[in-house]
Amino acid sequence: MSALLQLKIMGRPPNLHSTGTHPSWQGQARVRRERRAMVKVLAQGARHAAHMDVATGKRRLHVRLWWHGTRRDDPNLLQDLKADVDGLVDAGWLVNDNREWLTIDYPPEVLLAVTKRDMAVEYTLYEGA
Repeated sequence: MSALLQLKIMGRPPNLHSTGTHPSWQGQARVRRERRAMVKVLAQGARHAAHMDVATGKRRLHVRLWWHGTRRDDPNLLQDLKADVDGLVDAGWLVNDNREWLTIDYPPEVLLAVTKRDMAVEYTLYEGA
């Protein structure tokens, strides 16, 4: 099955489940809002370049990470990537991020990044479940 979207975002995803990085809920909300907006813009550009209409059916999302250093456990990592998935919804790639419209491959695929500069998150989106 061929992918509808393959979107790679360079850098380490924000750590939104820990109060150590963003001590206030306002700080966490700001980071989520900025990350969601960034992913939305990148995903909209990819959708327009592919001449795709907005999503109308169920989709499957595969998450691949290039990680360096101590890895977060999978449930916390998915929580940190929630803003990215919301950005895909905002961009029109997904109808909604609930179970009726989206299946996420779990656990995410994690590959070794050689350095912190090589860290990235890649989303591959497929039609159907």
